[in-house]
Amino acid sequence: MTELFVTLLASVAAGTVIGLLPGLPIWLGVFLIFPWLDLLSPAQIMMYWMGIAIGSQYFGSVSTLLLRVPGENSSLIYVRDTYSMSLQQRLDLVRQTAWGSAVATVISVAVVAVLYAVGSHDSIIAWTTSTVKAVIYLALILLLIITADHRGWAAGLLILGVAMADKTNQALPAWILQINDAVSHVTIFSAMVALIVIPELLAYRTDRSVQKEKLAGSTDQPLQWWMMLKGTVVGCISGLIPGMTATIGSISAYRFLPGTPAQRIIAAESANNSAIITALLPLLIIGLPITVDEIIVANALTLKLLEIPGVFRAPAVGGMSLGWFTVAVAAIFAVIYFWLSQRFLPAYVRLVELLHTRLRVIYVAMLAWLIYFDITLNAVNIWTYVIMLVAFSGLGWWLRQRTINPLPLLLGILLGDSMTWTAYHVISRSF
Repeated sequence: MTELFVTLLASVAAGTVIGLLPGLPIWLGVFLIFPWLDLLSPAQIMMYWMGIAIGSQYFGSVSTLLLRVPGENSSLIYVRDTYSMSLQQRLDLVRQTAWGSAVATVISVAVVAVLYAVGSHDSIIAWTTSTVKAVIYLALILLLIITADHRGWAAGLLILGVAMADKTNQALPAWILQINDAVSHVTIFSAMVALIVIPELLAYRTDRSVQKEKLAGSTDQPLQWWMMLKGTVVGCISGLIPGMTATIGSISAYRFLPGTPAQRIIAAESANNSAIITALLPLLIIGLPITVDEIIVANALTLKLLEIPGVFRAPAVGGMSLGWFTVAVAAIFAVIYFWLSQRFLPAYVRLVELLHTRLRVIYVAMLAWLIYFDITLNAVNIWTYVIMLVAFSGLGWWLRQRTINPLPLLLGILLGDSMTWTAYHVISRSF
């Protein structure tokens, strides 16, 4: 239990910082567990991830409302509204959005608990034959392509990712295995770093100043329960859409729910928190990650030689399965972050001011450290690894400049082996 308590403290600290600071998305914080994978249990990995995921959404709004510095992508949608609001109004929104985040997290945890109880039942799990998996993968592919801004690119990147994925089926044609040999020094971590992190670092620009105002008390306006509930519903649905689920939920609630700017901000912050939680369902039930941070977590569990989704049904803490443990800690973090987001506001302002102008240095240091551990964890040729990293970084930058989401490529690399096996079994039975 001591290890879990230490992990809880570490995840709360990381979730708070990542939420407050601009340019530090959820998945960057999750990367930090890789150097200690050998020391961490599956329960610690899932607890750390939940702490970062939920904390980034709570404190992303705190940073945006207090300093007009978006701490998370999901807060970008309403940052312009804050310039027409007084400090007292923004302070009250910190209180309102914290309540909204808490309500959304608790409700979405309850939704996930019910659906997970049904979906993880032995009779349901028994249905996951190759044919059923093929249908699920096909639905994922169609959803991924339909919801993409550039559908042709989404389809092409997914195919490329599946082709690059490491294959364990030696019955496949020789040319497929030859492709694997050519890209064998590309790890899922290096692909993520090259396609997302490095382009984000190169594109990042920061204002050298952080706006500070003297914090007083809020106006304590009536809580907007109805907007919180509507935002929660939007987020629960958005959480099942592959990609940036929190951002999709936030944008959808802000744009499509009627109300004043303040009300729509409350709905948006409720939506991004509920989306983070419901996005758990495909991973916990059938082992299908649909967000970048879930891909990282799935990769971390795979590196520990754990089978997904079987590991989520295995005992983790006190006889509780890892899946149920994850659902339980999500509810615990909702309470912790609600309390923290209502207190220590001047300390958060000072923290952002201290680190804001040094963010690029922090980014580069973390990146170099994580790349070093990726090389040591995987049997790769360092020079080939570096060449592939540079090449993929160029591709990532090119995709970013054209607003093309690299998620299909990453999903293809991670799920390519499972997709190939599934297709092989379905096709072989058909002939």
